[in-house]
Amino acid sequence: MKNVEVLGINFALSELNAEGLYGVKFSHALIKNAKTFEEEAKKIKSTLVYPEEFLVYNKEMEKTFKEHALKDENGELVVTDNKYQIAPEKIEIFKEIEREKREANSEVLNKAKEIEDKYNDALDNENVNVSIVYVKLEELPETITPDQMSALSFMIEDI
Repeated sequence: MKNVEVLGINFALSELNAEGLYGVKFSHALIKNAKTFEEEAKKIKSTLVYPEEFLVYNKEMEKTFKEHALKDENGELVVTDNKYQIAPEKIEIFKEIEREKREANSEVLNKAKEIEDKYNDALDNENVNVSIVYVKLEELPETITPDQMSALSFMIEDI
């Protein structure tokens, strides 16, 4: 199973609302699989480690963004699409500061990019052996919804 699939299944299991799903074999399989995928996901995520200099750079850039960000009537930062909105009167100076910081930290940024590329490559190309506890279709709770069944399809033998 590819690393990216492990992360996807772990996310699906963490978001799964298993309320109303009963049955000894089914519950056992669900708990074992959730634990297994959580452990594997932690291992995978732990391989993405940035250098300290990159973390410092990120903090500095966040501070710069906040200093130049647009604020609403309550003084809160305006965020659109998970990005701070820069105040129109501060755009030019912000761009200059950002350019200077990127140039001064180009080696650190290149190293971080290499780490991310290696991590992303591993997500798509490396396989991990995951021990899945399977259940038969007839062992599924009668109350299972289509969304729940879809999220759990990896552990159902007859699908």
